[in-house]
Amino acid sequence: MESSQAAKRPICSPKQAWRNVTILTALFCLLFALPNFVLLPSLLPPALDVLSVALWMSLGFTVSGVLLWVIMQWWLRHDGMTLADLGWGRPTNVTGMLLALLVGAGWLAFSFWSLSSRLPGVDVTQISPARILAGLGAGFAGGVVEELALRGLVMEWLRQAKVGTWAQVLVSGAVFAIYHSLHNAFGFPFSMFISCLWAVVYVMGRRSLTTSIISHGLVDLLGEPFLLMLVVASR
Repeated sequence: MESSQAAKRPICSPKQAWRNVTILTALFCLLFALPNFVLLPSLLPPALDVLSVALWMSLGFTVSGVLLWVIMQWWLRHDGMTLADLGWGRPTNVTGMLLALLVGAGWLAFSFWSLSSRLPGVDVTQISPARILAGLGAGFAGGVVEELALRGLVMEWLRQAKVGTWAQVLVSGAVFAIYHSLHNAFGFPFSMFISCLWAVVYVMGRRSLTTSIISHGLVDLLGEPFLLMLVVASR
């Protein structure tokens, strides 16, 4: 039954796969990165403190995430695919889950260490309604929407086009890095590194989105709005 269902799924040709990856990258640049990394910080009052700017950016990313979620849902239906085809709800394994938690916790610790060195007065243990809302919004936009796009769509398109697994990992990492470094090219290698790690988590977890969503979502849920404060401080 499972093999007959898989045979009915549309298969991307290499040309279609790379075209789709290019379009998706452009969408995330235009609807995710440009409004929130570039335009929104420049439109806010210059006297606004770093935390307030980060909170506004968190709200912006939430709105962008909802818009991109709707677009990707339409895209899936148009191509005759479902979330399950991308690994949504697919069973995973202990190795994938442990790696997901290790990568998420490790990157979060590294980010907080970077924050303490640049903004020494920030208390990352502080709990407030603003932090909770920022974390929930960023957790959805980053952990769910970005993983659906990068690990689900991008890596599935490339898999269908017979692109090797490690090339899939690198391409998904590069797409993430392109739109995350739109405002600062120096952030490209760091963004690509963590995105490739999440891609490895996805592969090691039997291509289940549960693993990469947990790993990525852990960082955004517990790290925002502080991680965006790093972005603001580096401008």
